[in-house]
Amino acid sequence: MYIPKSQIKSNLFTEGGEFARVDNNLSYKGHYYKTSKGKFYTGKTPEEGLNIELILEPSIALELPNFQSEGSDGNDSPYLNFIAGDYTYTTLKNVDTNQVKNIPQNIFPTPQPQDYINESFVRYFTKKRNAVKYLEIDKKTYDKLLSQDPTYLFELYRPLKLNWQVSGDKIKTYQTNENQTALLSRREKLEGFIEYFKGNFNQLYAQYTQGNTYVVANNGKSYTGFYHVMGDGQVMTGKSHTNKGINLVLRGDYVEQENPPLKQPTPTLNQETPLTVDEKNILIPSTTPPDLPPKQSYTQSPIVKQSSNSSY
Repeated sequence: MYIPKSQIKSNLFTEGGEFARVDNNLSYKGHYYKTSKGKFYTGKTPEEGLNIELILEPSIALELPNFQSEGSDGNDSPYLNFIAGDYTYTTLKNVDTNQVKNIPQNIFPTPQPQDYINESFVRYFTKKRNAVKYLEIDKKTYDKLLSQDPTYLFELYRPLKLNWQVSGDKIKTYQTNENQTALLSRREKLEGFIEYFKGNFNQLYAQYTQGNTYVVANNGKSYTGFYHVMGDGQVMTGKSHTNKGINLVLRGDYVEQENPPLKQPTPTLNQETPLTVDEKNILIPSTTPPDLPPKQSYTQSPIVKQSSNSSY
């Protein structure tokens, strides 16, 4: 194509990581030129090569590129006025604002109580088409990329969604999430997607009750909210254990505490305990020993002394 030389800046060069080709979304390394309208094309000049249009790569958002034309002092970089952390390229120098597009921003999801009641919710991700790079995004961004909204850089980002278990049996939840992730990775050929989770397939897991299962142990009031189970089987309030947790019991296991019996006074050593009516009617045997029979007396007969002179 023909463009007046006064309308282009030619013989620029990039080491890669700054532009992608519009026709195949692959990162571009090599010579390029820039038009006065802020567009970029492959080749040193319009007369060289196919002149494929280039689009800005969002990876420059976190690092300023080092590319410049041969013999340039660096002032030709369209990123000189870039503010780090601003994910919309509204500060690019000499770039047509029609070319400025939003790029996905990473978020961390927060499931709602209803998600825990349903035991699952949908998580949204995006993969950079020319790199093994994943971001978790919100549903709004997912819909923009899926519909190829022109205000978003959908050419470089592929939208994905994954059903994620957050409640129920903990072991089964882990297995379900691991299997769902592997299935999506295999079906969509997502290199490195399983590794993205670093083995934490119980991420966001918690248990929630709507108030029809557990009651507070010390007063029997219904409990609605998150809870956890200790190693000894004790159920307590909260997603995880803290010193502020309150013991819970199953509604059917709750037993209301009865009024304790009045405590009877303990008699002292100098105080006699009054007898009850029943105790008064009990015959107490005498401790006096029975009378012994009278002693029998004996009379001793006199002893007669025989004379030695007695005759026969």
